[in-house]
Amino acid sequence: GAGGEESYRSLACKDAKSWLESGAEERVLMETSHDFGGLAPPDTPDDVILGICAMKKKVSSAAMSAFIRELQKDIIIKVFSQELILEKPIEEWPRCHCLIAFFSDGFPLEKAEAYARKYKPFMINQLAPQHLLHDRRHVYTLLKEYGVPVPKH
Repeated sequence: GAGGEESYRSLACKDAKSWLESGAEERVLMETSHDFGGLAPPDTPDDVILGICAMKKKVSSAAMSAFIRELQKDIIIKVFSQELILEKPIEEWPRCHCLIAFFSDGFPLEKAEAYARKYKPFMINQLAPQHLLHDRRHVYTLLKEYGVPVPKH
């Protein structure tokens, strides 16, 4: 409900404030401005190109496969392969109007940020706050602080 949503917003704002104070403000500003990836703006919704940037395990999950199938009915999807993400320079990554990227083990978040900074696609989700996911202890502490059930360890 609204209470849970508000708690999430409070949590995000608190963490974002401390993260911004660490000198990351320019990353957030970069993610709020876009230039359609340097491509011409799409003429119709059918012309929108969405880039999906994530590791193979995440992209091939049942949930992500269903997500991609649904989106392909209305827009063009370009899934960045894991090999491309890990081994190729960002200049060889596909260009897209919009980008969604998901952090997971081994994902080069800084490289994805460099791509977003250079080509300025419209960001479906922000990359900068994903740095908070690097430390499980931090995530565990925040979940406990906001009353989210967590396993004992």
